[in-house]
Amino acid sequence: VIKDRDTYLGWDQATRKRNIHLTTNNTRFLILPWINSPHLASHILSSVSRRITQDWIERYGHGVYLLETFVEQDRFKGTCYIAANWCLAGQ
Repeated sequence: VIKDRDTYLGWDQATRKRNIHLTTNNTRFLILPWINSPHLASHILSSVSRRITQDWIERYGHGVYLLETFVEQDRFKGTCYIAANWCLAGQ
């Protein structure tokens, strides 16, 4: 999966080493099935995407240039990421 991401970005090992600190990933994102709020996932992902760079500047002194996530395809479809226009970089 990481190799797919690096290929998608056009990163070789040296570029990855220089830039990996500018990425972050969403390790868990779940809206429980009984929550019924249309477009909630897209709204949350959009809000996080707009906000995260400023948070990282304040905390770490630099912005975030790439948000990524990993979807357990045997359990989930990743529909919220598709709806929020995230790009599929690999499987």
